[in-house]
This record gives sequence, C-alpha cells and structure tokens, in this order.
Amino acid sequence: MSDYTPGISRRAVRLALEIHARVPVLPRSLFAKGIVGPHHHIWFTCRNTLPDTELLFQSAFVSKILDPSYIVRVLWVYEEDNRLLSVVDKVNENMESLSQWRNRSNPSSATRIRVMLEVAKAVRYVHSMGIILHDAVDSDDIFLDSEFHARFRFLGLTAHYINVTLIGDLNHEWLSREANIFLFGCLFYEMCFDVKISYRNRLENNSDAVAKRPSKPEIRDDEWQLIQRCCAKEPKSQPTMDEVVREMEAWPGI
Repeated sequence: MSDYTPGISRRAVRLALEIHARVPVLPRSLFAKGIVGPHHHIWFTCRNTLPDTELLFQSAFVSKILDPSYIVRVLWVYEEDNRLLSVVDKVNENMESLSQWRNRSNPSSATRIRVMLEVAKAVRYVHSMGIILHDAVDSDDIFLDSEFHARFRFLGLTAHYINVTLIGDLNHEWLSREANIFLFGCLFYEMCFDVKISYRNRLENNSDAVAKRPSKPEIRDDEWQLIQRCCAKEPKSQPTMDEVVREMEAWPGI
C-alpha cells in the first residue's frame, strides 16, 4: 500500500474490511510463521475456542491491514499448546504500555495533552475505517513510540459485523462509537489524575466515575470540559472523535 496515495490506500483497506465482514476468509499470509527476531514481540491472545477465536481472527486480520501508524501490526498468528499467539512489531523497546509510561514518567501537562491528542487521532482513524474498539480495550493496550505517537493493540470488530451478528453476552451498546468516545474520556481522566476507571464503570457509561475534579494536579479547563463531554450521560451530547481531534489541535499552546 505504500506505493499509493493515502486516499487510495484507505479505500482499498475499507473494501477489504467490507469483504471480510461478509465473507470472513483469512489470508494464508496471516498464518505464514516466520522467524521471531529482537524487533518482534509475542502476545498470548486467547484459547483456541469459540467465540474468542472469531474475535481474535477478525482483530488479527484488521491489525494486519490497517495503518501501522495507529495500530500495532500483527505479522502472523500461530497455535501452541492449544493457545493462539500473535507476533507483532515492537512499538518501543520494552513494549511499555500507556499506563506504564504514565506511572513511570509523571508527564508534564503539555506532554500529556500531546499524547492524548495522538490517542484521539488513533481512535478517529479506527472509526473512519468503519471499525469499533472492543469494550475490553484500555490503557494497557496502547503503546507510544519514540515520538509519542499512539498505537493500539487492536481488539475490535467492524461496525457491519456488530450490526448483523449476535455477539455472545455482549450488549451492542458496549461495542459502539459512543462507547469508544466514553473510553477516550476515561483514558484522559486517568492520564490527568493517575487513577484507574473500572471496567464496570466504563461498561455502564457511569459519568459519576469522572465527575470529581481533584485539586491536584491542576489541569486546564479545556481538558476538564472535554473529558466531561466525552463522558456525558447522553451519548447525543458527546463529540465525535473528529471533533475531539480538531478541538484539541485548536487549544492554545498545542
């Protein structure tokens, strides 16, 4: 895809995703096991049983063809001891997650906003491709490269698949753009105040979980207001991820 313009590449990827959503046949290259080198990382993914396998394979396929500027690219998957594992390109030397980076670095306000803008751009890209992040995704599934670009360890499904498929015990409201926007608000809150919003609070869109504004550390009013709008009780009051990106890019000093 590197030989084509971004517009052509994006249309080609969307076409591949639409075809795969209707005819979920995986390319052989996804199972072409290679040699694991120092620039690779191995992730345990799930046991080789349904329904996890279906989610795994769609996520792996999506991760293989999406823009690696936003997604940790899966090179191949293989089975070992009744487990399915995926080999990916390393994003940073130790595959340090966003949550680990936050705990280690205690970033400045400017750096924190820069990082969250990159996270917002990644979510916007995913949505633009007709894809929804899985409800289990959190700050442990986001990685920063040396220039603070954010890449997701992708776990998710195409919007078409979600709309036409009964997905186990999952509520379709949990697999939606609105749920992803609520997730972004929670991630932003976590990065500001070094706390963890529970999985249950995210699933239930519990705005009360981010309603308290701690006095320390001090954050900008525009950060706080954006968090509250992303985590609004009514999804109709939420901004889109494109609106989030454009708003953050317009903040003074960014």
